[in-house]
Amino acid sequence: MKKALIVVDYQYDFADPNGKLYVPQGETIKKDIDNRVKEYKTNDNYVIFSGDFHPINHVSFSKWGEHCLVNSDGAEFYIDSSQADLIIKKGVEVDYDSYSAFYIAQDLNIDSGLNDWLKERNVEEIEVCGLALDVCVQATYADAVEKGYNSFINFELSKSINS
Repeated sequence: MKKALIVVDYQYDFADPNGKLYVPQGETIKKDIDNRVKEYKTNDNYVIFSGDFHPINHVSFSKWGEHCLVNSDGAEFYIDSSQADLIIKKGVEVDYDSYSAFYIAQDLNIDSGLNDWLKERNVEEIEVCGLALDVCVQATYADAVEKGYNSFINFELSKSINS
């Protein structure tokens, strides 16, 4: 059975204490996420990174403040993204947001291609981790379950905005 690890939004603006939308204790899970990524790669399974890559004046800024501007340091991944088999860039449409890695713009139902990518590789199990547990990690997990994957959230490798 093929497995996939989805590391959600582990980017500087969320994980670094100086980030624009810092998730409390986000930096503390870095080493463990790195180790989990290596474990998946060693066992010939897949690793997917998703991240916000927002244009200027993105709709989400009214709720969350400016964060993860495309081509900014804050949008860079907080861990080595060269280990990822696939990188999903979400929130790229100025007027539409997406919390789930399965969508680029959820309100428009613009698929990220993740589901097709997983199906092509016969992935049956998905582990989800990252930031923030109570927003994008939860949304990605919910969509994975809805799409029929045996899925779970790794709570030890995730942190919430609201404790």
